[in-house]
Amino acid sequence: MTSLWCGALFTALALLAAGHRRALGLVVAGGFLYLLGLASVLPELGALSALPQSFLAVSAGFIWVGVAAAKWGLFAGLQHREELAIAKLGRAVTPIVALLGVATLLTLLYVAHEVLLAAGWRGLVVAIGFAGAGVFLLTLLGMARPGRLWRWLDARWLTRWSTGTPAFFPRHALVNGIAADLLFLVAIVVPHFVVASVAVVAGTFLAHDALRPTGKVPRWGLQPFIVLTALLASTWFIWTIAGAEIPLTLEGLRSAPFSAAAEMALAPMLGLAAWALLGLWPLNGTGPASALSIVGGALLIRWGMGVIPEGMLHLAPIAGVIAVLATFHAVAVRRIGEYAAALGVLAVVPSGAAAWPLFALGSVPATLWILGRNAVLPGLDRQQFVGVLLLPALGWVLPTMLRGETVLTVVAVLAGATYFAVDRSERGTTEFTK
Repeated sequence: MTSLWCGALFTALALLAAGHRRALGLVVAGGFLYLLGLASVLPELGALSALPQSFLAVSAGFIWVGVAAAKWGLFAGLQHREELAIAKLGRAVTPIVALLGVATLLTLLYVAHEVLLAAGWRGLVVAIGFAGAGVFLLTLLGMARPGRLWRWLDARWLTRWSTGTPAFFPRHALVNGIAADLLFLVAIVVPHFVVASVAVVAGTFLAHDALRPTGKVPRWGLQPFIVLTALLASTWFIWTIAGAEIPLTLEGLRSAPFSAAAEMALAPMLGLAAWALLGLWPLNGTGPASALSIVGGALLIRWGMGVIPEGMLHLAPIAGVIAVLATFHAVAVRRIGEYAAALGVLAVVPSGAAAWPLFALGSVPATLWILGRNAVLPGLDRQQFVGVLLLPALGWVLPTMLRGETVLTVVAVLAGATYFAVDRSERGTTEFTK
């Protein structure tokens, strides 16, 4: 809960800086780094003296750099106070940002003071090293612009966007869209595997048909067919093992005689269907980005971790590596929804149902894009909105994520900090490129 509250405090700081992209981005990046440092030691707060000094120094270094980045962001916001969302308060903007910012940052330092004191001067040295290395790498990335390679791969091979093709049911596009949403709700709520699978497949086909005339699905709309194939195979496999006497409900399948080998065979089938729905690299070009992330998350959380946890555990290292590559892709092409969904994949095995917020946030940007909306709240576009909400979400799951795939989680969170620390708004990059 400590990490969750710290994430909420960083959310409040980010809202103070809303309106100026650079300021808000620095606060969010600082929040990612602070939470990474704090969450790594939260389970061991009662035994800090027994931890290696190097480990404490690294954790403290992330905390110091995170606080410094947030302070830098608030200062940048004050330099452009007329652009802030709270600028309508007039002369009160400066004292409000200064007082609330200082009070919040001091609170965050107090929460982490045991770690900072245990690390001592080593934490500050590591923080200086992190800051220097970060500036160097961000400058190098800015010069190299690796995003051009990812965008070329997308445009040439992975994402062939449609310019608008006739729907199979052109007179019922709105009805199809509403029906698809209802089917997805059924898939998330109803605890019966066959019902959920049929609802996911039917909803995916209807959603694609409704979006075809708008050009907001790829020319090769493979997502429904991948989901259909994977869930058909999963249903046949589960039906064969469970037998006729065991209902294919959540409770029934928990008592089914799944062996370790059977769980390991079923996990990739479910994983393939979920991956297509999540819109993660390299299947990012099969459907409308990560709009169905929450549906894919339901497959992984409810039917994956809920029924075959051992199989999911064996699949986790491979899925984790690809998920980290998906975070790199998301950062390069500015797709915050894909980033949130990839974090959800990393969080599923150690965190279980706690990963729900990450999948829900993953669905937000693409859904808003489909609806033709960018600004969500005053001073927040869809990328910034999801970034702000990722702070409490990460605060909720990071302590358990770091006990799972530690290295992969650290790399993914650092990628997210880079996403927000680097302002690419002037380069013409957008969250969804065709």
